[in-house]
Amino acid sequence: MKRIMPFLITLLIPFLFTACSLISVNSLSAEKKFEIYHSVVNEIESYKKEGDIHLKNKYYHKAILAYEKVNFYEAKEVYSKKYINNLKNRASYNANYFLKKALANAQKNKIKSLYYINIAMRNNPTLKEAIELKETLLEDAKVKSFINKKEQKVQNLLNKNKTTVYHTRSLNNSVKKLVKYDDFNPLAIKAKSIIKNSYERLVKNSIALYNKKNYSQAKKEFNLLSFIYQEDKTINNYLHYIKQKELIEEAKSYLANKNYNKASNLAKEVLKINQNNQEAKEIISASTIAKCDMTGTLEAKGINLYIKQNFDEAKITFEKIIACHPENKRAHAYLKKINQQLNTIKKLR
Repeated sequence: MKRIMPFLITLLIPFLFTACSLISVNSLSAEKKFEIYHSVVNEIESYKKEGDIHLKNKYYHKAILAYEKVNFYEAKEVYSKKYINNLKNRASYNANYFLKKALANAQKNKIKSLYYINIAMRNNPTLKEAIELKETLLEDAKVKSFINKKEQKVQNLLNKNKTTVYHTRSLNNSVKKLVKYDDFNPLAIKAKSIIKNSYERLVKNSIALYNKKNYSQAKKEFNLLSFIYQEDKTINNYLHYIKQKELIEEAKSYLANKNYNKASNLAKEVLKINQNNQEAKEIISASTIAKCDMTGTLEAKGINLYIKQNFDEAKITFEKIIACHPENKRAHAYLKKINQQLNTIKKLR
């Protein structure tokens, strides 16, 4: 909180003026300061995620801008100068490399040339030679027709004005195909804003389905939405919650059918996702107790098998008892005698 406060003051100044005075930051309530603090923290996380996505897609210029904003808000080098400079070098190299490829294709394949120019400008949007070539290419009749077809698909979906998961995903896919050739296309920029707003509403709808315990439909919608904005922590968290719920329900079913090992194993899978899941702990405990309740019966069965010299089955039975009750001395004693008998039989053979 302390390290962000100096920047909170800077950010708040435009909003703290009244008609005749400047409101002191100290006059803000603790709740308001806390609200502003969390707003900035969320902004930082947003820039981190944005930078990571751009980096994954090799949009180095956009990644650099996002990471520099993180450094500004954090008031320290979360991303070192060395790391940022390394990204800048990669951006510069890529911009020039793809500019050369664009120039090499400028006459023989203008659409391919536009594709390469787009990559070059993702790494350096102010590269003069790239801007000039792009303007020339966009005036070509064949290129115009190609871009117009992609724009028309986007516009047709925008005209439908729907806010459904499938429609938003389709719109997003069409925009991706357009920005593959022109990142700065005005229609694509407009569509991206609409997708973002639709996405936020759809996430809220999916959360509402989850809260109503309609896990199957919520999972379906979250999975579809995850293709629009990858690495969304909210969606990933809810998908983890749903997976836990599904495993718990399956474990309960096995527990009811007295398949205690399966129930316990599934509950352990849940604890790998969330070590504090109380239901999983209860299922493991119930499975253990249920298996241990059978110990008296198993012990009698094991002894009977030993008397009948069915050593292999007797061994399995006493091993089950020890798995449940490691301190059971009688089971250990019988298991020792059984192993001796089996070794003797093995030698005689």
